[in-house]
Amino acid sequence: MFSVSVLLVGILVLIEGSALDRCPSHLHRNRYLKTYRNSCFEFVNIEVGWSEARDLCKSERGHLVVIPDQGTQDFIYRSLTRDLRWNRNGVWIGAHDLITEMEWYWITNRSVIWENFASDQPSCPWWSSCLEDCGNLRLDDGGRWHDYRCKLKYSYICQYAMLPPTTTTMTTTTTTTTTTTAEKTTGVVTRTNPTDARKTNPSEHDITKSPSLTLMQHEDEKLSAGALAGIIVAVILVFVAGIILGAIFCRRQRRSKCKDETLDTRNVDTSNASSKTETENLYAELNSSTSMQL
Repeated sequence: MFSVSVLLVGILVLIEGSALDRCPSHLHRNRYLKTYRNSCFEFVNIEVGWSEARDLCKSERGHLVVIPDQGTQDFIYRSLTRDLRWNRNGVWIGAHDLITEMEWYWITNRSVIWENFASDQPSCPWWSSCLEDCGNLRLDDGGRWHDYRCKLKYSYICQYAMLPPTTTTMTTTTTTTTTTTAEKTTGVVTRTNPTDARKTNPSEHDITKSPSLTLMQHEDEKLSAGALAGIIVAVILVFVAGIILGAIFCRRQRRSKCKDETLDTRNVDTSNASSKTETENLYAELNSSTSMQL
């Protein structure tokens, strides 16, 4: 049983090794380079922003990873957790809504149809500026996707199209003889040049079609919109605060005026009372003087 297991592992290693031979030659052959279906995947354990990760993949003639189905999702998650023991919680993927808010596209310009977003993701509450525009695969959430601000720094995965397999074509030698001419076709061995194959057989994920400049412009527009929204909110808050302070001031002024009127009324009443008392005293004195004269 043990020997059978060793044999199976050896066969898998040989298959993986032969598949890696079809990855672009400039990529390093190490444990971080893996293959799945007709693509090569390079797991990069360096943390950068989403836009920088996109540009780094493009500079190597690749693009940020595209996850179109459950099979690819399982391969990516298994590679990160079981094979590589990834020590980062977040990994940038090629999904974004930089062009139109809440309309998600892959870096290859294809709509995100199959998705693995968490239950509360992607999010864009009405009170926010909706600046979380880039997809992030979270290992601390079972591999589910979240939308994050593109300027945050995480590790990332680059995806490359496999080169076509090298083929050898033999033509049969034939001799044709006539009375005037003799034509002879000799055996010819042709090999496909990987570089020419890459040029004549472009991948369906051709990164040259990726609108990098357009995405950068939309990032700047969203930042400008966010700043404008912040200014508008600040103006509204100042206006509301002014109304509240004005109401408090008017209320205090009204209370002060009422107090002054009350004091004036009390002073008038006191003055009237004093005048009445003086009048009564004077009247009493007059009566007393009249009585004495009589």
